[in-house]
Amino acid sequence: MRARVGHFHISHLPVCAVSTVRRRSGRIPRHRILCAVILLAGILPLTGCRNSAELLQDEGDQLLSSGAYRQAREVFSRLIQLRPESPVAYFSRGLASRELGEIESAQTDFERAVQVEPQNGDFRWERFKILRLRRELLEETDVGELERPVKENLRTVLSLLMRQDLVNIIRLDPYDVTAKMEYALLLSEIGESESALALLDKCVIISPDDPYVLNERGRLLHGMGRYDEAITDYDQALGECDSCSFVLYNKALSLKTSGRIEEAVDALQKVVLADSLDGGAWFMLGECQFLRGENREGCLALRRSVALGEPGALERYHELCR
Repeated sequence: MRARVGHFHISHLPVCAVSTVRRRSGRIPRHRILCAVILLAGILPLTGCRNSAELLQDEGDQLLSSGAYRQAREVFSRLIQLRPESPVAYFSRGLASRELGEIESAQTDFERAVQVEPQNGDFRWERFKILRLRRELLEETDVGELERPVKENLRTVLSLLMRQDLVNIIRLDPYDVTAKMEYALLLSEIGESESALALLDKCVIISPDDPYVLNERGRLLHGMGRYDEAITDYDQALGECDSCSFVLYNKALSLKTSGRIEEAVDALQKVVLADSLDGGAWFMLGECQFLRGENREGCLALRRSVALGEPGALERYHELCR
């Protein structure tokens, strides 16, 4: 979600747009004199007399949209020097830094934008996403036994900051379903499954036909061991989006876990038909086929999963297909 940029108050307009001077032959708008001087000096383009902050913002936005992130960041840095209290300037530079992979710099800029304009939901969303990215990168980092407590403490801090942003986003927009879904996910991670479910129930009320909302509630119900209810949500989601193979995969998982193997095999065969490169689906299909006594078919599915690099597939193949 992009911030709305380029909106400035009348106080930011250059004086050449509003003032005039006198001469003997009559009144001549001062903007013609000042703009002529500026244009001759090569400071502003021929498109008109605009203040330098507007021009820097426009230039940075164009660079950002064209993928020239390093140049865009330099332009926004110049804008910040000109207007150190502009939240849009910090926000825009944060976007550029994020695309350059400079996560901590992006977070610092997003935090500054939120400090200056705390009621802007777009600013908070971007800060939340950068915090989530930092946490994902942290979880992928291998650490030794001594560093593990530090890693867990940092993960906890990031999760708390993410929750704070989501709470504020929801306060600003009580109908923001995506924020509610993200918040429910955080609640489920810390074991508050019932609170998470209550939040997702509200999401379903707001967007009853949204397959993503139904899929998230189904995943939570599966994690709570309520497989039949999860399958009901998946079926409703598939009714709205029959091409959503991720929903069909989740349904198959609930079917397999609840012992409905025949239905699971049928669902998984549809998943691999839609995406033959889904190693996880081939893996689960192989296991389900073994469960119903189709050893040859199960080995073929597991072999396909191994070829696709699915973690654990090779070990399972050697265990079942000797």
